Amino acid sequence: MKKIVKILVALLALGSPMAMAGGEGRVADLAWLSGKWEGMAFGAPTEYLCSNTSGNMLLCLTKIASEEALMFHEFERFEEVDGRVVLYPYPMGNVGVSFTSTEISPGRVVFENPQHDNPNKITYLLLPDGSLKCIVEGMENGAATGFDFVLTRSN
Repeated sequence: MKKIVKILVALLALGSPMAMAGGEGRVADLAWLSGKWEGMAFGAPTEYLCSNTSGNMLLCLTKIASEEALMFHEFERFEEVDGRVVLYPYPMGNVGVSFTSTEISPGRVVFENPQHDNPNKITYLLLPDGSLKCIVEGMENGAATGFDFVLTRSN
């Protein structure tokens, strides 16, 4: 009986926002990203499509394109490694650097790679109105740089 209680306490601690604030978490904690998101980024229509989290993996695709030209596309794979969620981006189809979760809480996830200059931090934030804010930060020539954009869930 004591062993069962210890296991339950450990499971509850793993699922608490306080336990996840250090970046520990599961891909399932990002289920709120699943679905289709649309909006504008860099003055062009933007789509962000995310799978469900089955198979302990989240797959997403970003497309920024005007009617005339593709400006940017990125495939993203989120998976668990050593108790943290790792983001593997493929910008413009190329292998990028990985980013490890440093904060996971309901409606918020932060990924960082301090060894990479730009970007070195990516935040996904679910706003109170249900929209998704993406914040990308980094350093360029010794100065802080970044951008953000907001997307709304669509059908």
